[in-house]
Amino acid sequence: MLVRLYGGLTMKHALAPVLIGLLSTSAWGQSAPAQNSWVDQVLPPGATRPTAAGLHNCLDRYPADAKAAGIEGITSLSYRIADDGSVKNVSVLKSSGNVVLDKAAVACVKGWLYEPATLDEKPIEIPWRNDVKWVIAVNPPIAWPPSEVMPSTNAPLPANIQPPGPPPPPPVNTITVQRNVSSPPPISSPASIGRPHVCLAMYPADAQIEHAQGTVTVGFTITMEGTTGDHHIIKSSGYTALDDAAVACTVSWRYKPAVKDGQPIAVPWKAEVKWIFH
Repeated sequence: MLVRLYGGLTMKHALAPVLIGLLSTSAWGQSAPAQNSWVDQVLPPGATRPTAAGLHNCLDRYPADAKAAGIEGITSLSYRIADDGSVKNVSVLKSSGNVVLDKAAVACVKGWLYEPATLDEKPIEIPWRNDVKWVIAVNPPIAWPPSEVMPSTNAPLPANIQPPGPPPPPPVNTITVQRNVSSPPPISSPASIGRPHVCLAMYPADAQIEHAQGTVTVGFTITMEGTTGDHHIIKSSGYTALDDAAVACTVSWRYKPAVKDGQPIAVPWKAEVKWIFH
């Protein structure tokens, strides 16, 4: 749930592998035509597609050593979905280029469950395939303060909000730290707290089925209490369901509020929520 959640979202988003969709996409935000796809080839005529039971991602399976080394990649897998919805006979169709990531993808997919495909209202076993995309820092931080006018209002930031000045020079010793430290910047940036600011778990089911993807820029206010309010879409993903899910996700985010002159203040903020479903 890449959560730029750049609400990675400073929005701190977890380093996250993202499940790639059942169908490939011909371009960003555009699903490849369903006809003549591999799905049509593996499904018997008249059969219904299998559907994921639960959330199919490998968010908590990113190998620690690979993550620490910054290793990314895509593992393409083939397997069979049994008539009871379990996964079996998992194998690597195309390697990510890293054996550790490939093994983690296989182990992850073995635990998935489906509502099985049906034919004449009876569950059937079929071959299937999927990609697991291992991506680090799907949602990088948004810098504060924003450098441009907020597009939704076409108005500049409030006049009383000034960007922080340059950092003070490094102290020579502890005496200078106590006596000669520069004044703190007029505003400290808010910092995300609480649960990670990611939205992958909120990927709308209908959007997954349609393999809709895109980036939503959400604007909101971080209040003095650290909650969020006044949510609005600055830039749409092109899909209403993804836009609505991005707003719903950011509503629950919590922050250590910005501070001016030692007092918490409300500030405008924005985050990019990237829905990836390759």
